[in-house]
Amino acid sequence: MLESYEDTLNYAALVAIWDVSGTIEFVNDDFNELTGYESEELSGLTISKIGNTKISAEQYDEIHKVI
Repeated sequence: MLESYEDTLNYAALVAIWDVSGTIEFVNDDFNELTGYESEELSGLTISKIGNTKISAEQYDEIHKVI
């Protein structure tokens, strides 16, 4: 059952999971396609290294506060 949810999310949404320090732990295929990175390239990077190209510093700070 969980696999079907994972497949649906992987197909329908951009998914990135990072820890409290902002280090990326997982990204799905759609996220890879949007950024042009492979999962192996993103794993271990901080979200701010790729996030600043898509969102402003203020938006990133707000997201960081919420998380």
